[in-house]
Amino acid sequence: MRTLIVTPYLPSFPGSGSCIRTYCLARELAGQHELRVLATSRLGGAPPGALTDLESFCQEVRVLEPPAGPSLRRGRVARLASWVWSGVPLEVLALEPLRREFVRTARAWLDEFRPEVLEINETLTLPLVEEVVRQTPVVMAVHNLVWRVAQRMVQHEASWKTRLKGRLNLARLRAFEREVYRRPYRFVTCSEADRQGLLELAPQARVSVVPNGVDTDYFSSSADLGGDSERLLFTGKMEYAPNADAVEFFTAEIMPAIRKLCPAAHLEVVGMAPPVTLLDLAASNPSLTVHGEVPDVRPWYERCAISVVPLRAGSGTRLKILEALSMRHAVVSTGIGAEGLDVVDGEHLLLADNPRDFAEKVLALMHDEDLRRRLGENGRRLVREHYDWRKVAPLLAQAWEEAARGI
Repeated sequence: MRTLIVTPYLPSFPGSGSCIRTYCLARELAGQHELRVLATSRLGGAPPGALTDLESFCQEVRVLEPPAGPSLRRGRVARLASWVWSGVPLEVLALEPLRREFVRTARAWLDEFRPEVLEINETLTLPLVEEVVRQTPVVMAVHNLVWRVAQRMVQHEASWKTRLKGRLNLARLRAFEREVYRRPYRFVTCSEADRQGLLELAPQARVSVVPNGVDTDYFSSSADLGGDSERLLFTGKMEYAPNADAVEFFTAEIMPAIRKLCPAAHLEVVGMAPPVTLLDLAASNPSLTVHGEVPDVRPWYERCAISVVPLRAGSGTRLKILEALSMRHAVVSTGIGAEGLDVVDGEHLLLADNPRDFAEKVLALMHDEDLRRRLGENGRRLVREHYDWRKVAPLLAQAWEEAARGI
């Protein structure tokens, strides 16, 4: 099947969660489908060689650079005023400078390539290509319910100014996504929880669930990782606000209780683009080290015995948990962190939703090697049976085929 994939980031591995998902699914389906990718370098932060890698299995890849025009050079006050009067979400406005080039390229490719299906990644991308979609069947890949992420983040904002701005943007996001979900597209979510959230806004929508996955061959380890039980690991794209919030929350609310009983406990944070606030926090806190982007995260799973996922916001499902389970890592997560995954508390990982319980479960794992090993083995078995990309990809192919047939 001829498929044109439009995405606001360059699909890559390694990369952010959405980049990895789009890359791995395309890689698995490239043998049976003709794929072209239209992307932008504006979001995602692809590693060196990502374009060449993607071109090795896609028929063609085009990456559009944002123009260095006046719209991108305006000051903060001017940008804020423009957003207030625009009536659109901040996330949509950020991609607006790319619209003209996206429309031109998408129109040319639709005429030349004549795809049987157009896959649009992220609802926020739709305004870039909507005017040229025409009669091409569309599959909208909803990696996150963006309005739900915003809703959860607003609850934890300390500044009243930030809360006010967040609530205004939340209202716009919810209205924007409701309008998108009412289109006659085939929608794909990462979990049943997100499917239900989408249907709350648009009960008539056609929605398929294509879970997130993991490369279980790449993320593989010996039965005994042998990591330091006092070293904890958090991974993820750190410029993503829920990830930064999770680290700040863990450091302020959970780590002090852990260090009372285990003074050597230390959190290692690995992931691209950490914000200055997080780097400053690490500089003043001896229990936290922020490493930034690394070429290979697997050695960190070998050095640290426990993965923590103290997320208070988010949507979709967390690849960081699937990768940790695939590496036989013991995991402690909040319910939001593990949302949408078919995991059982006490069997595949440990769940805790308040700081005291979270600290107690981390301490339990620190002192119980048998429990770490049991969770690790169960987690590895789970992802091999249900979350390997090779088992997930056919579900996306089915969604493409149903869209092409108008089902």
